[in-house]
Amino acid sequence: MRRIRLTGNCSVQTSECDPAIQLAVADLIRDLKKVLGGNPTQVKSGTATIRIGMALGLDSEAWRIRITDRVEIQGGGRLGLIFGIYAFTHRFLGVDPMWFWKGIEPKFKGELELSKCQIDSKPRAFKYRGWFINDEDLLGRWKDSGKQRFSRWPRRRSTEANPDYDFYEKRLLRYYSSIVDANVMSAVFEALLRMECNLVIPASFIDIMNPDEASIVEAAVVRGLYVSQHHVEPLGVSHFGFETWAQELDTSPSFSYRQFPDAMRQCWADYAKRWWEIAGEQIIWQVGLRGRGDRPLWDHDPEAKMRAGEFISGALSDQLEIIHSVESRGQPPATLTLWLEGADLIESGNLSVPDNVTLVFADDDLSQQMRSDFHLLNRSPGQTHGVYYHLAVWSFGAHLVQGASPDKIAKTMSEVLNKGDREYAILNVANVREHVLGISAWSELVSKSEPFNPDDFIHSWVPEGTAELYRSFFAAFPQLRHEWSLHDGCARTFISSLLKYYVDLEALPEIVRMYVVDQNERLRLLLSRAIKAFDGLIERASSLDLEPEDTHDFFQSNFVLQVKILRGLYGVLLELLPSDPDFEQAEEMMVAILEALPLGESGKWSQWYRGDTKVDLKYLQKRLVQAKTTCVVG
Repeated sequence: MRRIRLTGNCSVQTSECDPAIQLAVADLIRDLKKVLGGNPTQVKSGTATIRIGMALGLDSEAWRIRITDRVEIQGGGRLGLIFGIYAFTHRFLGVDPMWFWKGIEPKFKGELELSKCQIDSKPRAFKYRGWFINDEDLLGRWKDSGKQRFSRWPRRRSTEANPDYDFYEKRLLRYYSSIVDANVMSAVFEALLRMECNLVIPASFIDIMNPDEASIVEAAVVRGLYVSQHHVEPLGVSHFGFETWAQELDTSPSFSYRQFPDAMRQCWADYAKRWWEIAGEQIIWQVGLRGRGDRPLWDHDPEAKMRAGEFISGALSDQLEIIHSVESRGQPPATLTLWLEGADLIESGNLSVPDNVTLVFADDDLSQQMRSDFHLLNRSPGQTHGVYYHLAVWSFGAHLVQGASPDKIAKTMSEVLNKGDREYAILNVANVREHVLGISAWSELVSKSEPFNPDDFIHSWVPEGTAELYRSFFAAFPQLRHEWSLHDGCARTFISSLLKYYVDLEALPEIVRMYVVDQNERLRLLLSRAIKAFDGLIERASSLDLEPEDTHDFFQSNFVLQVKILRGLYGVLLELLPSDPDFEQAEEMMVAILEALPLGESGKWSQWYRGDTKVDLKYLQKRLVQAKTTCVVG
């Protein structure tokens, strides 16, 4: 059989000048140098070991790798060629698509012998598929970009001065003010493309009028990705953006479509024009109407509730008209995410959506299973549908600790595929790093129309000899009710509510009271069982001697530390349960979590947890000290 030998002196040739393709070629050369050493080079013409170019007859996102007396990587279009480049690095060089976020470098080989073959990509399971960088508190502060959002928001100073630490908009400023460093976002975009995804919502809030935030969108577009917007930002407008835009008007309209529809339309139009200027045909519009932050429109405007369906329908009509006025495509892609109240309004028949808008069904924020609207809504033949899935979700889901197992992800996505809802798939990935296992499983499911076996996947993906530990970890989550697991966000919410109850004498929220009071003994039993299981996993993990060093470090951060965080939060919650809380023991357990964090901050990950403002472990420890010194129970 004919073979070709690749060495560190190989060359790469392409006539494609597209910046997105050139960036992928640069990544290929970097990968070749890691695996082969030497000095791989890019040449403009002549004989080369690896030739990269377009091929007729392939779909725009399809690729082909042919190995004869040279390596040929072909694509049907820009994205197809980019995907083909990364497919080669993965299949033949052994570069993990998530190498950066796992911290695992490819093995050095010096040279490779490749046999003659041809590999063609498989059809895509979804047309548009990608990640939503949401709740990104760690990403925003890991590497200091020196750039801030909300800096011109007129209510910033008064909000920051609010003495209530948990005031909603004050929390949003705490979570999202830091703009993620450009190099960090570049690593996100590279991983997306390596997983053969084509879409990104690049932040929880993006004000396109702020050049520092617009640069994130520009960078995604340069990489060849489609871009879209958070479902709280129709046409890119959040309440922060609207109020920043409106402060320059004499009338100072409030953020209310009910009261100031003309101002809202003008703001949408100004933002849509700017998004189109930056992203052009790579934009997938988000339409809809929500309130301040990620809340219903009537949360700050109660009079809007009775006519919510009418107002949202009107906003959709206005937004579609604006889209057609600013861009040139005959049928611009636009999505409406049916999150919480949107799903309820559709299900009750109080909201009608034009056929040229893709309806995006969301999973339930507690169970990560599809909501009833997904199962019950009749699909219109003229309308496309998609899915919004959460690996992480605040405030009752996973955040610092991975949540949904590959089995659960595969089951839910199979339901979506079987419904034929294949236009659009977006995944909430939070800070990325904690959720690399779930991200990889989900991305494989949406990018390839191939059978997916969760057991085979997890066995091949995790470090050798650890698959059973991961399976046992996912199986140990306490189930508060059917398919609702007690993730770290939920444990944090329960802990915070109990501390407010003891220290500030606030009433417990009903959903918290249901478990910590009404089902007190059951919750104690669930927590005790999980703690015992996690202690056993930590002991088993301590006996492993994983090599090389980067694999060991990955396992420590992705498994051992996450088990310790969740075990610690369960322990704190158990010690705080009524009616005999032990604040001193709870505080010691919180300190143990903080002392374990360096397991996830070795090497390049130094200061990874300094941005922890959602679970907010240091603040919880401070509150526990306060409870220990001020509360008298009995």
